[in-house]
Amino acid sequence: DELFHPEQFAPVFAQASPKVPVTVVPDAGHITLTLQHQAVQTVARLVAQAGASTVAPSR
Repeated sequence: DELFHPEQFAPVFAQASPKVPVTVVPDAGHITLTLQHQAVQTVARLVAQAGASTVAPSR
């Protein structure tokens, strides 16, 4: 996200919980992360790899 410092997310999340994976999607910003095909595909792939049990059901 261009509003933050993405390179600093991994260490912060690792300190809070080593089980939280952090992936920086290159060339994807705050809005384009949901609109850019490659970014959406990357997020979908990572969620699938994490497994359905890690995704909370919608209510």
